[in-house]
Amino acid sequence: MSNKIITIITLICFTLFSFTAAAQEPANNGKVTPVEKGERAPFAGVLLDQAASAKFLVESKYVKRELELNLRKEFDVKIADITLEKKFLEIEFNSLKQAHDQILDAKNKQIAELNKLIKESEETTEHWWFGAGAALAVILSITVFYAAVEISD
Repeated sequence: MSNKIITIITLICFTLFSFTAAAQEPANNGKVTPVEKGERAPFAGVLLDQAASAKFLVESKYVKRELELNLRKEFDVKIADITLEKKFLEIEFNSLKQAHDQILDAKNKQIAELNKLIKESEETTEHWWFGAGAALAVILSITVFYAAVEISD
C-alpha cells in the first residue's frame, strides 16, 4: 500500500513540477569572412569557421533531401492521376464494347429472322404462282380450242 502512495505522489510531483525543454537555434550562426588573394589564404574565396561550414553542409544536405521528397511526391501524385484516368478509360471502353456487342447481337438476330421470313415467303409463293399460272394456261387453251371448234361447225 505504501508503494502505491509513493508512486502516486511521485507522479503528481513530476506532473506538476516538470519543466518543458525548448529547442533553440544556436546563438552562433558562424562567421563568413571574405578573403582576397594574397592574404594568408592560397586562393580567393570565402572563409567559413566550423559552425558556419557545419550549418552550410547540414542545410545543403537537407535541402537536397527535401527536394528529392518533393519530387517523389509529385511523381507519385502524377502516377496516381494517370492510373486513375487509365482505369476510367478502361471502364468506359468496356462499357462501350459491351453495348456494341449487345447491339450487334440484336442486329444479327434481326437479320437471321428476316432471312428466315424471306426464305419462307419465297418457298410458299413460288409454287403457288407456278401452279396457278399452269392451270390458267391449260384452262385458257381448252377454252380457245373449244371456241375454235364451235365457230368452225
